[in-house]
Parts: sequence; C-alpha cells; structure tokens
Amino acid sequence: MKLMLVENKLHLLPEIQKHLIEYQPDEQDRVPLEHVTQNIHTIDRFLNDPHFGVKVLNYTKLENIPLYSTLKQCKTILDQRGESIPFPLLTTLIGRYFSIITEVVSLDIHYLNNSVELVFTPNRPDIVSHHQIEGVAVGIYRIIQSLSHAKLVSVDFSHGGVDTFNYKDIFGLRPEFSKDEHRMIYATSENLDGLDTHSLYTVNTMQRLLDTQFPNLDDVDRCKHIIKSILSFGEPTREHVSEILNISVSTLQRRLRAHQTNFKDILLETRKDTAHDLLLNQNRNPSELAFLLGYKSSSQFFKAFKTWFSCTPLEYKKNNTRKKSEHKAR
Repeated sequence: MKLMLVENKLHLLPEIQKHLIEYQPDEQDRVPLEHVTQNIHTIDRFLNDPHFGVKVLNYTKLENIPLYSTLKQCKTILDQRGESIPFPLLTTLIGRYFSIITEVVSLDIHYLNNSVELVFTPNRPDIVSHHQIEGVAVGIYRIIQSLSHAKLVSVDFSHGGVDTFNYKDIFGLRPEFSKDEHRMIYATSENLDGLDTHSLYTVNTMQRLLDTQFPNLDDVDRCKHIIKSILSFGEPTREHVSEILNISVSTLQRRLRAHQTNFKDILLETRKDTAHDLLLNQNRNPSELAFLLGYKSSSQFFKAFKTWFSCTPLEYKKNNTRKKSEHKAR
C-alpha cells in the first residue's frame, strides 16, 4: 500500500485486488507458498516494477515484523545494562526463527574467521521469484542494522540485476548479481561463546514468541527447537532448556516422559539430524561439526558419530552422496 502511495500507483489497487487469491492458512497458521507467490506474480504484472520486492520491505515498518519486535525488546533491556546481543547469537536466532516462520527460503548461517555468512536457498526455486529473495535480504539486513554494529561487506544474488536501480540506498553497497548463491556477508570480531544469562534470556523471549504464533507445538518440538538454537553455544543441558521454557527441570522431565521420551534422547536425535544436515545439505567440513554440535572436543564428537552411524563423518558423507547419485540415475 505505501509503495503504491509513494509511487502514485494507488489507482491500480482495485484492479489488483480483483485478481489476488484469498489466503487460506494451514493448521499452523501459515499461508501456502504457492498462494503467496502467485499473488506476488499478480502484483508484479500490474506494477511492472522489477524492484518492488526490495521497495516493499524497505517501506515496511520494522515494528510490524514480530521477529524485530521480540529482538528489540531483548536489546532494550540489555542496553539499559550497557550491553548488547552478541552478533552470532542474533544471526543464529534470526536463522532459526526464519526457518520456522517462512517457506520461501532456508537460511543457512556459516561462522567464518571474523565474518558471518548468511546464505538464502529458495525452498521452491521453480516458483519463488527474485522479488521474494531480495525482499528477504532487505528485511534481514534492516533487522540486523537496527540491532547490531556488524558491517555488511557484500551481498550476492544468483539472478541477474538491473543497473538502473540504486541498491546502494538500500544496502549501503551494490550487490553482485549472477553469482552461485544468494548470500550476505557481515564482518564481525565476535566469537560464539558459551551460553550465558543474556543468551538464555534472548532465546527465552524468542521461544515465547514462537509459542504464541504456534500454540500447537508440543513439548518435544519446543525442546528440539531450543536445543538446535543453542547447540553452537556449548553443551545444552536440562537446566538451559527448562530456564528458557520458564519451568523447573522436574516439570520438563515429567512433560517429556508423557511423550515417552527424555532429554538425553531428544538431544541425541537433534544432534544426529543436525550432523546429517551439516554434512550433506550445508557441505560443512567434518572438523567443524564438533564445535557446531556443542561438543567439547573433536575426539568426543568423532567417537559419538561412529556410535550413531558406524562410520566416520567422511565415510557417511561419501556413502550418502553415492546413494543420492544412484537414485538420480535410476
């Protein structure tokens, strides 16, 4: 609406509305990606603006984005103490929240030397448009810019660009186009430290937001979400999870028993699933996995991995890559 007002295109609104699909949210209150994308293509057809995705997210008030509102609350409290949300924690929480709330892209976060790389991968590249990809990048950039001093050093898009649009006004730099992936890279000197009170408070607030938006998540799913959110910050414990959920350890254990499981089994399952994803989908180096899965040493991780899969991480990756190739060849 604001975009059409600013660019004197409000007269197109009645005709656009006639052709839009009425959203029918699923049981998780999420709108099917196909419907969202079809409406975006409809708007694109009427506006004939190759940059409306960027513009819409740039005009959107940050306060209207639930993720920003939650993190802003955390930042306000920490500001009063003269402290801030650690940048790696901020990006981790954005990634986790983003992967749950939207179907448009998966957001993979890679912690490198003195930098953090955010990679956007369309979940349905056959239908997702560049408007959606660029809109995601702008939205996350604005949230990070408002909550952190980390410097954006590069933006890449795999689609082609249009030289007539000044992206520098949006990102503070011009993106590179026709690259291998959609990515943003931030420079930061902060490291992923162990869990502390501030980290737990931030994850606690994020969990309350997710509980509000997805009230049907059971205790096992909540526990898995929290463990995955804090794995990189060290060994997750029952105490960490219960504190984030605002319940006692005994209550957490009782709730998990009601689902015929326990914290140890959930932690193991989450680590195995995450290891699989890091190795096969994110193509991470096996030597990084001990750190990313919260282990105290590489030897501890490798011993656990061989117990899970009866092979080393490299063997596991090789075997699954071969099976995937054989399946495609059939």
